[in-house]
Amino acid sequence: MEAAAGQDAAPVVARPVSLLSRGLRWARKSAAAAARPAARPAPPPGPVELTEMGSSPSSSGGGFHRPSNTAAAMRVRSQSIQRGRAAAAPRARVLPGARCPRPAVLARRGVAAASTARPTTFSIITGDIGGTNARLSLWKCEEGGGGGGAGGAQQAEVFSETYATTAFPTFEDCLQAFLDESEVRGAGVQAAALAVAGAVENNRCPMTNTSWVIDGRQLGAQFKFRTAVLNDFEAVGYGIPALAPSDLVPLNDVPMVPTAPKVVMGPGTGLGAAQLFWDSGVQGYKVVPGEGAHATFAPRGWRQMALTAYVTARLGHCEIEEVACGRGLELIYEFLLSDPTFRRPDGRPAAAAAKVAPEITAEALEGEPTALAAVDIFLAIIGAEAGAMALRCLARGGVFIAGGIVPRLMDRVRGGGLLDAFLNRSGRERFTYLLQGMPLFVVTNTRVGIIGSREYALRMVREARGEWHERDE
Repeated sequence: MEAAAGQDAAPVVARPVSLLSRGLRWARKSAAAAARPAARPAPPPGPVELTEMGSSPSSSGGGFHRPSNTAAAMRVRSQSIQRGRAAAAPRARVLPGARCPRPAVLARRGVAAASTARPTTFSIITGDIGGTNARLSLWKCEEGGGGGGAGGAQQAEVFSETYATTAFPTFEDCLQAFLDESEVRGAGVQAAALAVAGAVENNRCPMTNTSWVIDGRQLGAQFKFRTAVLNDFEAVGYGIPALAPSDLVPLNDVPMVPTAPKVVMGPGTGLGAAQLFWDSGVQGYKVVPGEGAHATFAPRGWRQMALTAYVTARLGHCEIEEVACGRGLELIYEFLLSDPTFRRPDGRPAAAAAKVAPEITAEALEGEPTALAAVDIFLAIIGAEAGAMALRCLARGGVFIAGGIVPRLMDRVRGGGLLDAFLNRSGRERFTYLLQGMPLFVVTNTRVGIIGSREYALRMVREARGEWHERDE
């Protein structure tokens, strides 16, 4: 019993002793640490001087003495790296209040970003090339240091010449003759944009009414400036955003939505059409030309249906272009002459003499009944097609009617027939509210194609200089 009691009592006595000994050891270590002198603070960073070894050479056998202190060695390395960076890439001066672009933007701009800080002057060429004549123009352009935006750019047409296509075997010969003109020689041309009446593919257009083949890549290699070949109505599209308010007559006068799609159409020798979509990469519109004018005509009302039958009987198929251009106006007039249901206001049949488009428009402005009826049908077809184009891309940026015919008929256009056909309140009620929110204009500036060629050439110069980039936001 006693032994058992002793065995049970031993752990009780040993545990306090063990705790006491541990506490004493901890106290001795703390006192020793407090008695040690505090470490000397490290000297402030400064130039570290490397000393050459003296009488005690190191085991490496010469060279420079490396500090034994690890912290000092790290300071030496850090200072050398900083000095190397400063020598390799000096810091750019940032003006107060200036925004610092993203590194990716600076990399895309490259050296050209620095060159935009001062005004630049250069020359470009525009061309309007048809089957009979080629009109070439030289422009002097000056752009300020704001990146070549529209607000800081100035362009002036300083020389223009028109050449007969039959006078030169190739377009290269025609362009060389233009460059040899005294007003053009030594101008330092940087880009050319050529609007041609024909189908363009891969920057190349074989002309239909002449033997010329206009190849932008070949011209650029030969004459050492960038060259673009545009469809003539594609050039009109690039000219639309650059027009002044005085160049437009509003028919549906509602605000244009910024960066929203636009459409442009132009009845003339044919019916041109194009769509414009905003390109955030270049901060401008991209023109997408098309051949929608060759789609099948959709008549409205019994008279247009009879017109469709008349044109189909003559041509085999009635395209939109066949009744919505100069030739189409002539067909409409001939249809009215042949239609036994059409009578003059005095009850007599219409005259039986066909006329060309300029004669029809002139007689319509003078009030001749048959010409007036032909013009009214023509304008209704144009308005309906403009509305269809607007709905295809929701053109809240504006619908623009260019070409040479409609501006000459503005007195009749203001009568409202074209706008009524555009809105089509009775036949397309579900979409009238959409069309009412889309601006409709008639373009009165006949040089819109030349303006578009100029704008495209300017864009090529800016692209070559690396000025087009994403917005620094």
